[in-house]
Amino acid sequence: MFATGGVESVRWLVGAGLYPRLRDRGHFEFLLQPGHNVSGFLDESLRVSKLELAEGQRLLILMYHHIAVPPAKVRLRGLYTTPRQFDGHLRWLKKQPVKFTTFGQLIKGAQGSCSRLVMLTFDDGLHDNYTEALPILRRHDVPAVVYPVMNELGCRGAVWPEAKDQTPADLINEKEIREMRLGGIEFGSHLLEHTHLTTHSVDEQKRQLVESKDALQKILEEDVLSVAYPYGDVDAAAAGRALEAGYRFGMTTVAGTNTRDSNPMLLKRIPAKGSKIYHPLKFRREVRRHLGL
Repeated sequence: MFATGGVESVRWLVGAGLYPRLRDRGHFEFLLQPGHNVSGFLDESLRVSKLELAEGQRLLILMYHHIAVPPAKVRLRGLYTTPRQFDGHLRWLKKQPVKFTTFGQLIKGAQGSCSRLVMLTFDDGLHDNYTEALPILRRHDVPAVVYPVMNELGCRGAVWPEAKDQTPADLINEKEIREMRLGGIEFGSHLLEHTHLTTHSVDEQKRQLVESKDALQKILEEDVLSVAYPYGDVDAAAAGRALEAGYRFGMTTVAGTNTRDSNPMLLKRIPAKGSKIYHPLKFRREVRRHLGL
């Protein structure tokens, strides 16, 4: 089964030729070779497969949090995109030679031959994703993937001790999740608690991954395909445990695009900001740069 994790896991990966690299505020990005059986680290039956993309296709995953006007004293305004600017993002994207997708659509091959794919993701399961983002997504007929914190569904005034921003936030509930799913929104896990996964014991990491997936699947009555690691906190061992828990895709906060050779358990995303006057131009510039528009 699993190795002990931490430094030992990293040393094992180096020895196995899996090339871990230290990047972005100390997070590990490791490259498991597609189809490689990670003997000694994962169960023998587990394999890392290629991302469901054709040769030459690129997948740009946009990371959103709040769709709301930021409060006056909020510390991290970058977590907010105003409804007006979010609507502008979608209007502009729909004019570009891109196709919107989700993980459910990817595994069905629904992306077709379009070389530039875009996926919208929303971390934390914030209530404004339901009240503000959902109507805009429906108006533009654009799908998205939302990652709720499963032990805090329906919470009002949630504050996470490990977060830099201590502004209270309201979260979506089970009824709203079901309604959003009927509206074409896909859901993935953001663990049971909004916590740094790698700081926990092996058993607790497994519990966070497995129980959050099970709880969400019970609500949706369908398989949950992906997990977004809170704070982007993931290492080789934790990503392997997510794979063992049954996830097919994992979201990091490492910036970049994804290709068929990307590790599905460590997919890159770029943050989408939209609360300042210059943010629309910055958003377009970043999308063009990453997709070669």
